[in-house]
Amino acid sequence: MKRVSIFPLVFLILVVNASAQTDEARTFRERGLRHYEMGRFRDAVEAFREAIRLKPDYALAYNDLGVVCGRIGHYVEALEAHKRAIHLKPDFAEAHYNLGSTYYRLERLEEAVAPLRQAIRLKLDYAWAHNNLGSILFDSGRYADAVVSYQQAVRHMPQMTQAHILLASAYAQLNRYGDAIISLKRAIRLEPDHAEAHNSLGVAYYLAGRYQDASECFRQAIRIRPSYAAAHFNMGAINVARHERDAALVEYKLLMLLDPDLAEKLHDGLYRGMLLKVRAR
Repeated sequence: MKRVSIFPLVFLILVVNASAQTDEARTFRERGLRHYEMGRFRDAVEAFREAIRLKPDYALAYNDLGVVCGRIGHYVEALEAHKRAIHLKPDFAEAHYNLGSTYYRLERLEEAVAPLRQAIRLKLDYAWAHNNLGSILFDSGRYADAVVSYQQAVRHMPQMTQAHILLASAYAQLNRYGDAIISLKRAIRLEPDHAEAHNSLGVAYYLAGRYQDASECFRQAIRIRPSYAAAHFNMGAINVARHERDAALVEYKLLMLLDPDLAEKLHDGLYRGMLLKVRAR
């Protein structure tokens, strides 16, 4: 079972410490925050740059600039802005987090690890830093280490649905299907209409050999999102395994509309006797 979705990597810091700032620089930073919240990212960039021009040691504004640059895909500038924020304020946990998360988006996994670990050292309960570090470890094939990071994420932020789902994915890679099922049930308790969580729970049940439970989960995922191609494929795959050809054909016809590539794979299972693997995504 693979990881099922992408999590947010960066966020805007909203805390303002006015005591060491010029009023004008603070005004431009606040203007930049408002532009960001309204989706006017290029205006936000200009406002943060003006805040920095007025106050060159403005670590918060550098961090904000890095966030918005990352949001519009200007990753090189985002990296430089976060590095500048850290240079000015070495104990700025959020800037370390944002630097590591930006490296992650650039798929520079080795470079992402150190900033995220530093963010955690500075702020031990930083759930998102634990979560993102877990995803880097997962993508590096270090599934046991990823489990530890995801466990820390859900410990510090039990309501983080995505961390429970990602933890389940790491458990599944270690063949710990029972633990994966527990994590996914927790995710579903937090968000009962999370189609991906139901589908992933079905995959975990399938891998554990509990096919009836898996079918129910796939059906629930489809009830929540009728156009969910992976869940339709999984229902079809189970039907093929059970030699329920008519039911599998129903899923095949739907997949022809939703995802022709998956439809072709299901067709191979129906007519060529190929072994099908259920899909988490």
